[in-house]
Amino acid sequence: EVAADQPNIFAAIAPVAGHHQEQREAYIANRLLSTPCCVVHSQVDETCLWNLEEPLWQKIAQQNPEFELQASKGIDHCSMFEKAYCDDVFIFDWLLRFRRKDGSG
Repeated sequence: EVAADQPNIFAAIAPVAGHHQEQREAYIANRLLSTPCCVVHSQVDETCLWNLEEPLWQKIAQQNPEFELQASKGIDHCSMFEKAYCDDVFIFDWLLRFRRKDGSG
């Protein structure tokens, strides 16, 4: 939701085990249509349920060619952060592919 409120700050975003308020779904999707987005989420997350987040991802993916979903199975909510930031460099490599449209950052 932070990136949706300030889309010009970020070159790209990669929410890990993210959660959004359902009533803000359309707003978030519309604001992130031109922001590269890589969602990292576990299909068995019991804190931020996959099925509650998936409609937002689908809305973004329909109109954002720079949308990617990295799904994991068998990893709980808290372990998802360790996997994303400590066990793998994918998220860092993915984020570093992008620059802000104004050429900075």
